[in-house]
Amino acid sequence: MADDTFDYAILSEMASIGTSDSTTTMYTNPSSTTSFVRKIWLHVGVLGLTNFSATTVTLYNVPDTGGVAGVGENPTNQFYEKVVVTSETVTIDCGTPGLIMADVNDTLQIMHTSQTTVSYMVYGGTET
Repeated sequence: MADDTFDYAILSEMASIGTSDSTTTMYTNPSSTTSFVRKIWLHVGVLGLTNFSATTVTLYNVPDTGGVAGVGENPTNQFYEKVVVTSETVTIDCGTPGLIMADVNDTLQIMHTSQTTVSYMVYGGTET
């Protein structure tokens, strides 16, 4: 894409979730923007600490519902699931053009199954 409006960026700065068995939004597509998710970084635990447990991480690409953010935990929106062990870092390559989010309030959501901490970052680009 040679368009000057395409901007490679960190779509979601590093954040962590600790609550298990509920979805958390990792990224929400803004209005008048198409987002391209190219890579997702996951890490179980906090660097330097070891008192965490393995967890099953599930990711969802959730379309909006009439302009309102949709609900994750729907098998039709799931695109990734993996058991991630303590101190493991996983990089998910979504290829080119990546996961395309074209509507306002399309979301990327995460859920995990254990009482542990999962950190994440989302990389990609936007086009306006």
